[in-house]
Amino acid sequence: VGRLYATLLGAPGRLPLGEAVWGDTAVAAGALSEGARLTNLFTGESVAVEDGHLLLARAFASFPAAALLAQPR
Repeated sequence: VGRLYATLLGAPGRLPLGEAVWGDTAVAAGALSEGARLTNLFTGESVAVEDGHLLLARAFASFPAAALLAQPR
């Protein structure tokens, strides 16, 4: 939820982008296999499953939201 990341930024007007904000924060990738690639439908960027997780710093590298679609192998 957008309102919950406000305290991460420290200054108004900044977007929650990249490693400076998200660090090593990750979400479990569930049933996705290691190395599976997902495409962010908002940006076209690709994010890979690493150690069973998706790194938020990569998912939110250039846009503060992500709709991820798994790419067929």
